[in-house]
Amino acid sequence: MTTVAPPDSSAAVHAVEVTPAQVWEKGVVDQLLELYLHDLSEMTGADVGPHGRYGYRFLDDYWTEPDRHPFLIRVDGHLAGLAFVASGAPHDVAEFFVMRKYRRTGVGTRAALALFGMFPGEWQIRQLAANMAATTFWRSVIPVPFREDAIEMGPVQRFRIDGQ
Repeated sequence: MTTVAPPDSSAAVHAVEVTPAQVWEKGVVDQLLELYLHDLSEMTGADVGPHGRYGYRFLDDYWTEPDRHPFLIRVDGHLAGLAFVASGAPHDVAEFFVMRKYRRTGVGTRAALALFGMFPGEWQIRQLAANMAATTFWRSVIPVPFREDAIEMGPVQRFRIDGQ
């Protein structure tokens, strides 16, 4: 578990925790993914399936493949989001979601920095071209100089985080 405290005690959010999601928490992750996919549907045009769910076909892979890492984000002990990291060369933020209540409060920044600290080395972060808010977020949160390229789906930032 990584806990990142806010920069000063006047911040509304007291603590952000980024913890590996355990297999027994897969149902929680699945529920948060539905909220995330609902938010993204504005940009992707995705529809729910016949059972009223978007579904995430790679969910089980995050507990069976050693280079996939699911995380839960909590604020003061309350669920606030999720992150999926694919480790390798480079590490990749496959999914990153902060619930609306916690957006623009520093939660996403602290969670992203915690993830970077867990996986030193080369990174890439991809966004959908239509998700301009995500691109703005990632450009502001990456703590080192980065290169940005355009690929078919949208922008991708590439950078290196050195280990401590």
